[in-house]
Amino acid sequence: NGSLHQFRILKIIGILGILVSTFLLTTSMKFPGVLALIPVFSTVLLLYCGQDDRSKLNLLNSKTMRFFGDISYSWYLWHWPLIVFLPRIFPNIGFTKPFAALLSLVPAYFSFRFIEQRFRTEVATRSNNTAAISVFAIAPLFLSLLIVSGRADFIKTGLLPKLEKSF
Repeated sequence: NGSLHQFRILKIIGILGILVSTFLLTTSMKFPGVLALIPVFSTVLLLYCGQDDRSKLNLLNSKTMRFFGDISYSWYLWHWPLIVFLPRIFPNIGFTKPFAALLSLVPAYFSFRFIEQRFRTEVATRSNNTAAISVFAIAPLFLSLLIVSGRADFIKTGLLPKLEKSF
């Protein structure tokens, strides 16, 4: 089938584009800019071709990839506060940013499970969802405000002395 063959070729081009972007784009290059088109169009190709893939080995439809796709928005929301926050708490450890990115999978999963899924599958009732929504919706905002306000060192020095000096 010519159509299936074309999808496979486009999928290979998409995978190669993402690999090239991953390994060849460096911090010294001007990014984002025209170079951002490489990973963007490569991803579009993969998503487009993944819709009609009848191959037996379809990585995009694996349970693992679907799991990461499902929690990707929550992971997106949680990873930056932790990537910024943890190196300030542990400044002498070199791998805090990758660790923070992996650690953010935990609150991302719970946010997905107890907030996103509830809104998708049932009508949110006040008695069942208020606590979960409060914790998982406000926590990233609170962490970000602490970082921006310069109060992110409260774990080392304690929160109360900082607050007392503010008044």
